Amino acid sequence: LSARSHDFPLDEVCAQLPNLNRLDVKYDLESSSHVSSLEMLPRALNVSSNLVSLTLQDSFLTDNDVATMFDNGSCTNFTILNLNLAHNNISSTGLGVVVSHFLAPPTSVLCSLDMMGNKIDSQGGSLLGQALATNESLLSLNLRLNHLGDGGGSALLDCLANNVTLRYLNLSANELASLSANALVNMLESNDSLSLEAVIITSNPFSDEDEEAIKSCDRCFLDVRGGSSPGRQEMFLGKSIMPF
Repeated sequence: LSARSHDFPLDEVCAQLPNLNRLDVKYDLESSSHVSSLEMLPRALNVSSNLVSLTLQDSFLTDNDVATMFDNGSCTNFTILNLNLAHNNISSTGLGVVVSHFLAPPTSVLCSLDMMGNKIDSQGGSLLGQALATNESLLSLNLRLNHLGDGGGSALLDCLANNVTLRYLNLSANELASLSANALVNMLESNDSLSLEAVIITSNPFSDEDEEAIKSCDRCFLDVRGGSSPGRQEMFLGKSIMPF
């Protein structure tokens, strides 16, 4: 089901579709009915017991919007396997709500999380790291085009040293540098149960030394493409390349 109109009776329609398994909603932030439309989403999710995929990208969603949809117990649906919140205005605060609802509970079933093109900073890297240190459901995480910084990237990668299920990770264009490079190397060398098949770290300002340190890892295949100057390296790490 794909819904674009702000006055679309989403909850009523979902109630009539007991076998609905995929929902794609795009909100109009400038609409006066924007908030009421957001409040309708939890009700729609709560009556969709077979829903496994939810896409809310390109909707200018803010932290408050995410809280309206998923905080305070308004949404009781825990069947979603794939969640796409790409290209919104969600910061680490909103990410915290997503983590609490979809990744932190011991009953978490979320397999894929796409947060590309948001405003997630170093705090978000730490939040995700803490959740993924024990999470056993998430297989794919896309954080491309955010603002983790070197501290947030290293915090996330440090915690992944204990993760045994994540397979695909995209950290492209997040201002990662030496701390993150060192954390990545440590993760690869210390986690014997690591399931990662692809780590994409393009468009980050790694130094030549960082690149060499990553190249020294023999756990996975490394393909370096692009210019040789810092910030232009296109680096793919893994047994395969995941085209996020």
